[in-house]
Amino acid sequence: GLSNFDVRHNAIINVLYELPFGKSLRGVSGQLLSGWQIGGIGTFAAGVPFTVENSANRSQNQATGSNFSDRPNLVTGASNNPTHGVSAGCTFGTGTSAITVAAGTLVGTPSHWFDPCAFVPQPLGTFGNLGRNTLIGPGRSTIDFLVNKHFRISEKRELQFRTEVYNILNHPNFEAPNINFRRIFDGSGNLLPTFGQLTNTTSTSRQIQFGLKFIF
Repeated sequence: GLSNFDVRHNAIINVLYELPFGKSLRGVSGQLLSGWQIGGIGTFAAGVPFTVENSANRSQNQATGSNFSDRPNLVTGASNNPTHGVSAGCTFGTGTSAITVAAGTLVGTPSHWFDPCAFVPQPLGTFGNLGRNTLIGPGRSTIDFLVNKHFRISEKRELQFRTEVYNILNHPNFEAPNINFRRIFDGSGNLLPTFGQLTNTTSTSRQIQFGLKFIF
């Protein structure tokens, strides 16, 4: 299976541009209109792999600890990374314990990151055929923005005032489902209602920071 740290695509773009205003001006107007810079850092990365598991040891292999849970079977013809598109729909369990995933349910969302209908509980006493780390979690997309203003004091001295906005678009970046939400079936083969939920983020919401630097 894939490494836990297998990030297939990762790009960091850094831009800084000095605005071409007021360079020929002197006095107060020159101080106000010149010395402006704008820039930003864009971070874009694919998600990390994770494994869908049962919440019980259906293979009955006597494993304990972190190896207690085993993997289910993959439905024939289904993708082993069902995190895009819509679900075909399915029902697990009977009676009051039945849980139905409606046909057309959008997957790849915080409430349903993966399609549970791509998996079925393997028969008791057998190992599931789903591989390790076949699913890919959410990617990361963050843009930070900055504005610098330089105030020249003398030939070798200046003040720099900085305004930095982290995650300016206030875009949420979610972690892959943690161990509680990547578990799909209980010991009886019933679908767990918490499957595929994204509950934690990898970045903060929008934040603004100001700074003042004396350069000499």
